[in-house]
Amino acid sequence: MPKYDFNFESAVREDVYVKIFLTGASGSGKSYSALKLATGMADEIEEIKGKRPLIIMLNTESSRGRYYADEFKYKISPRKDQPMKQEDFTTQYYIDWINFTTEKAIKDTGVEPILIIDSATPAWDSMKAQQQKMGGTFKDWGRVQPIWNEFKRTIVNSKAHIICCARGRTAWEIDTDDKGKKTIRKLGVGSDMREGFDYEFTCCFMIDNQTHAANADKDNSHLFEGRTVDKPLTELDGVNLIKWANSGAAANTNVEPVAEVATVVTEDEEDSNTDVKELIEAIRETVDEMINNATDDSRDVVRGLIADTIKQFVINSKGKHVADYRIIKDATVAHDVLNALNNI
Repeated sequence: MPKYDFNFESAVREDVYVKIFLTGASGSGKSYSALKLATGMADEIEEIKGKRPLIIMLNTESSRGRYYADEFKYKISPRKDQPMKQEDFTTQYYIDWINFTTEKAIKDTGVEPILIIDSATPAWDSMKAQQQKMGGTFKDWGRVQPIWNEFKRTIVNSKAHIICCARGRTAWEIDTDDKGKKTIRKLGVGSDMREGFDYEFTCCFMIDNQTHAANADKDNSHLFEGRTVDKPLTELDGVNLIKWANSGAAANTNVEPVAEVATVVTEDEEDSNTDVKELIEAIRETVDEMINNATDDSRDVVRGLIADTIKQFVINSKGKHVADYRIIKDATVAHDVLNALNNI
């Protein structure tokens, strides 16, 4: 009997918890945009459920999280009597904060909250600091990777709508007008986060530093892709996001399967499957890191070394050594591949 159930069913669109990612240069308006979105989302949820969800901001940006308290109604954490340093905002802190805050908000109000993480960049800074303390090698990335994967899973699986802000990497552009006058313009050129972090979100926006307009780099909702001109995010955008999120069927919709096959998977097997998935993700990120850090002249050589290393351990169903680490099913093999890559 096969270990997995390979049957299929009709695809049904389910209700979702919206996950939004905002990035941009300092002063672009990420916090303000997040509060506008969150307010519109809360309005629509209250209209649907008759209960208003809490908007709760995790503020890592000193007093800046309180700048708009006269315009919007929201909670903020940590409290003023609990000051924290930047280095206190570890990756584990974010994980615990999301879990605790979501659970408490649901208990207090009976409705899922809207969380604003402003900003997530200290979580990534914490990961880099840990890796450096361990020695700063590729192997050390493999050792800290599991906690980063847990952070991403916590965001994705949380029963809260989450708006995540991140500091943008900054570049400068010189504009010249018709009269020859030059002005210097600050640009956001991507987020100061681990590469691929934005993959986990429903929508990702780059906020322009001058106009505060939001450019949708990713839009699973299809609400923003038809815009001919980028505009600042508004409460109405938050309303529409919740309407989209609630346009599916309930998650427990009863759909008849094509056929039923009883498949028993032990707890040990489930744990092993989870370990393998985490290790494969760590391998992928290690490979990406190695390739991205290689010079243009050496990149092909690095790719060849990576492929040869993986082939030593990975064998496909035909008994052939291959470089496709995604087919790995055994945690021991995945460990061996990751360790070998970190030792290149």
